[in-house]
Amino acid sequence: MAPTSVELAFVQCDRTLMGMPNEILRSILEHVVGEEASITYEPSSDEGPLSWDNPWVPELILVSRDFGAMGKEVIAKAASLMFVEKSQARLFEEALKEGTHEG
Repeated sequence: MAPTSVELAFVQCDRTLMGMPNEILRSILEHVVGEEASITYEPSSDEGPLSWDNPWVPELILVSRDFGAMGKEVIAKAASLMFVEKSQARLFEEALKEGTHEG
């Protein structure tokens, strides 16, 4: 018996990322960003005062205008900002080395 050939129909889906309902898109963004939106502010840094722990997070707003608008909201909600002053960091490091602290 000869093998039978099966013809598969190609089904094109017209759903894209931007075709999704906003609630689903927001859920996806919240899951992707999660706790990853951490920014460190260090005014004396050679690379600039702001640095993202995960540099891909702010790039999410570049996908499209609508995606970016929603991305800004999600990132702003999840973002945490840490301030670092070298003098404070140095004092903290010295206190750790000496085993002393105030308070």
